[in-house]
Amino acid sequence: MTILLPAFRNLTKRGVRLIVNTKPLEEHEPEYRFQAEQGIVALQQLGTAVLFTGGHHRKLAIIDDQLLWEGILNIL
Repeated sequence: MTILLPAFRNLTKRGVRLIVNTKPLEEHEPEYRFQAEQGIVALQQLGTAVLFTGGHHRKLAIIDDQLLWEGILNIL
């Protein structure tokens, strides 16, 4: 989140609509749950729509409703 939040902040200032899909808090490992919650709150404060989908482990990015990136999230 330290890396992504500044980029997301710049995007929202430019009017880009962000949607993040993540697993529900209860599916995060207990030792990371607080960090996950802080990240979700920070995203929501930016106006990002945060969706929760349980039971999967996929890494996807959809850009401009046209480009799909699937796999590791080293697209930056």
